[in-house]
Amino acid sequence: MRLFILLLLSSGLLQADTLTGLKQKLASLDGGALVAAKVDYEVSNEDREDDQTIQTQGRASALVEDGPAGITITWPRDLIAQVDEAAKAQGENKDKNAGPRRAMSGIGPMMVHDHLNAAPGLLRMLNQAELVEEKRETWEGQPATLLVLKLNPQLNAQARKYVKELTTTGRLWIGADGLPLAAETRQFQKGRVMLVISFEATDKQEFRYATVGNRLVALRHAKDNSGSGAGHHTNVKDVTTVQIQTSNGS
Repeated sequence: MRLFILLLLSSGLLQADTLTGLKQKLASLDGGALVAAKVDYEVSNEDREDDQTIQTQGRASALVEDGPAGITITWPRDLIAQVDEAAKAQGENKDKNAGPRRAMSGIGPMMVHDHLNAAPGLLRMLNQAELVEEKRETWEGQPATLLVLKLNPQLNAQARKYVKELTTTGRLWIGADGLPLAAETRQFQKGRVMLVISFEATDKQEFRYATVGNRLVALRHAKDNSGSGAGHHTNVKDVTTVQIQTSNGS
């Protein structure tokens, strides 16, 4: 019996050490070195109310740099022309797709920073997480450690008034070097506004990571957010893909 208890305690310490070691590694990735990349962003939106459905979609690409001097975003001239043309068409017909402009506006400085320097954001998430389970798995054919997490996101004062139920979970795959390979989060919330309007919302996110120098880079980030309330339904999906550019531009 005593040996069994010792084994349980030892297992818990090993799990805590895995999570602690991951946090230490993430904290060491300061993301100060210069990195250049191509960022592709795709977004689609569907709004349904009564019998009417409005759909928009768009895609944009930009060349970006993040380094000691700051963040720069370079837009291709042909993309700017497409966005201007789409805006003109929508001005003449409000039913025209506004997606191209929306996609372009989705690539901003903080979005670029969060993807090219993903360690701080992941570390903030882990600091609000509880470890539920740790187990050995393979991820895309390579050995990995899977951490199953209960996440505890902080709600602001206004959200706390209306959200009555909130469940958030996460799964994080760690490679043999102790650094993240991939992650996914799932969130469900339910609440009521003004006593008569109830709502539900789900948010699913998936990440694929790589270490580039002293940076953790989110090479792919997919989001699927849906919600309903007062007869209105909405679903927004977007995918961000990052291609690191080497010195020869490849």
